[in-house]
Amino acid sequence: MEPQKRRKKKKKYKKAKQNRIYIGFFVFMSLLFYLFGSAWTLAKKPSIPLEIVTLGSIEQKYTAQGLILRNEQIILSPSEGVLNCFYAEGEKIGKNSSLGSIQNKEFFSIVKRQLAQVDQDIQKIQEERKEFLWFQKDINQLNDKISTTLLNQNQVIKEDFYAIYTLKDQIQHYMDQRNQLFILEPKGRLKDLVTEKMQYENQLQQNSRLISAPISGLISYQVDGFESVTKENITLEHFKTKPDILQLNQGNEIQENKPILKIVEDTVWYISSLFPEEVAKEWEIGKQITLLFPEQNYFEIPFIIDTIKPLEENILVVFKSQDYMHLFLNQRFMDIQVLLEHYEGLKISNSSITQKTFLKIPKQCLIQSGKETGVIRIAGEESIFLPITITYEDEQSVYVPSNNELRQYDTLMIQKGGQQEKFTIEEINSSYGVYIANQGFAKFKKIEILGENKDYTIIRTGTPYGVQIYDRVILDANQVKDNQFLHKSS
Repeated sequence: MEPQKRRKKKKKYKKAKQNRIYIGFFVFMSLLFYLFGSAWTLAKKPSIPLEIVTLGSIEQKYTAQGLILRNEQIILSPSEGVLNCFYAEGEKIGKNSSLGSIQNKEFFSIVKRQLAQVDQDIQKIQEERKEFLWFQKDINQLNDKISTTLLNQNQVIKEDFYAIYTLKDQIQHYMDQRNQLFILEPKGRLKDLVTEKMQYENQLQQNSRLISAPISGLISYQVDGFESVTKENITLEHFKTKPDILQLNQGNEIQENKPILKIVEDTVWYISSLFPEEVAKEWEIGKQITLLFPEQNYFEIPFIIDTIKPLEENILVVFKSQDYMHLFLNQRFMDIQVLLEHYEGLKISNSSITQKTFLKIPKQCLIQSGKETGVIRIAGEESIFLPITITYEDEQSVYVPSNNELRQYDTLMIQKGGQQEKFTIEEINSSYGVYIANQGFAKFKKIEILGENKDYTIIRTGTPYGVQIYDRVILDANQVKDNQFLHKSS
């Protein structure tokens, strides 16, 4: 009997083990099919590109060519001879100041050689001294100016060949000032040299014709043919004409009635430019406009509109300023940019924006049923509660998307105290918006557009029921529908 019982138990255990294997296999295959099914379902769902909403800004600018106008006066030589100017490029002079002198050519060449030799001897003696009792600080400052001028002009010279002449004149001016300080401490041999130098300079002065400044302003040694152009006589042809630049240099032989320099009054300057009507149509005389200069690292200068007048198919606008003229002393044509609009808010891609229509429903139609907000739709003799999704609202109404259950011209019930009235949905409202995917499905959010360019749009922040910073916005609004489940990708 005992062996028979053991055989029965063994068979029973073997059968139970086989059942567990079958059950395990069945569970394994079920899980495997589930995983394959989920993967297949997931693979069929669209991979929707998203972007994170951030704060940003957009500027709308218009770029035009500006023609710089100044109050300029060309100074002509009163006689022929050798020009000796007393001021460097860009220096400020007062009215009736001595600008320079015209010296007899033959006499000048003789005395100048002798004077140059005396200067070298004086400088040699002074530079051999380690210290100066009185003027060491001033001499050091002039040395620093020479070094700084050379360093600052290095890049400018690469871009403007005429700047070499300006640099030469500035350096020579500083060296002459330094030499004057060198000779103010005469001792021994140096005293004799100083006396000799003064004699030569007196001879030059006696044989020179001084030139006085008729106006105050800044010295410039460049003329270009536009000095007589003013805001009153400017024409379209001036914008088509290239400047004929003439670089004037001191120390050169000059003819009578030829330009030797010009004085630019530093109180007022103008920039004139041509604009299409759609850009300048809202401008008026006296309005302040900020101009940007791309060639000066987008340096911004405030201007006042001085003149507006039609010029053939364009509008001529003349801007006026009293600041920073010295930065453009020898410039005539420059690109300028006008800032037309500046918008700040939430920045989104244009492709994420779509337009939808919504049913306009009075708030009096809304009722609460548990946790759901909805309306009562009347269909014949039946009254049906329909939950609704409010996309946005104003003081009197809510706006909801239409669907298969709620459409235009449906009739709703309005409860007024103990009275019931009927309301027919007639008005619809169109609105721009985007789809966000914060919870894994597409939800439309209304936006208020402030400004846009070809790639991005700036929308207002804090719009009720609207987009918030760091929302996940669907990049292509055409790829989704309301409440569509999304397989998100970033």
